[in-house]
Amino acid sequence: MNIICPNPNCGYQGPGKEVGGSNCLLLVILFALGILPGILYLLWCPKKGVICPKCGARIN
Repeated sequence: MNIICPNPNCGYQGPGKEVGGSNCLLLVILFALGILPGILYLLWCPKKGVICPKCGARIN
């Protein structure tokens, strides 16, 4: 997926770097320990998205 970095000081154009997403195994273990740890992990874990590989600006 090609991106255009929204950072005016960067100007990178090219493939973006996919990041984030929750770890399913960790989520299952936390829910097994209790509902609260699982819910906290879902709220805290980084959302899946794309960042600029040059400056790290989040695209979506």
